[in-house]
Amino acid sequence: DVICGVAISAVIMAVSYPYWGTIDYLQLHNPLAPVVGVVLPLFLCYKYPELDHYSTTRGDTTIILACCSGCSVGYWVNERLGLTFDLAGPFPATLPPLTLTALGLGMARFVVGLGMLVLTRQTVRWASLRVLCRIYGASVSDIDARRRKEIEVPYKFSTYVAIGLVNSILVNRVFVIMGLWDLENSV
Repeated sequence: DVICGVAISAVIMAVSYPYWGTIDYLQLHNPLAPVVGVVLPLFLCYKYPELDHYSTTRGDTTIILACCSGCSVGYWVNERLGLTFDLAGPFPATLPPLTLTALGLGMARFVVGLGMLVLTRQTVRWASLRVLCRIYGASVSDIDARRRKEIEVPYKFSTYVAIGLVNSILVNRVFVIMGLWDLENSV
């Protein structure tokens, strides 16, 4: 599986490489990009192959696609707001020396960012699971109900889209507001 996955990824990268600039531009500038960025991954989650037994793979795939979907829409929103964080200078970027101040700021950003993402996950998961269980007449504590496609896919998708949005839109802004990220010095 791993060797095939690497081989397939290499072929896809080689074939799509000439179009990366166009894809990037369309993702950030096309007015339909947020719709495509949500609808296509959600469709793929629902079309995940059915198995004769329960496996976590559909849920894991939903989590991955939803996070990517949320981040994609978040990048589009950032572009609309003119709030992008572009690297200044030549690429590859040179890293500043690791000082105690930089280490402290990095740890503070980690704790604040992780706290925001955990809070987002718990809140959206709690709410979406209750709404979906109510719609489908299932108990929130029923593990088998949570594994049903009509509940598992939308509750995981909405939870992790929210995480992607918070990560790509809000977390960096909170860092700036709290003084944990100096945009001028990039520390």
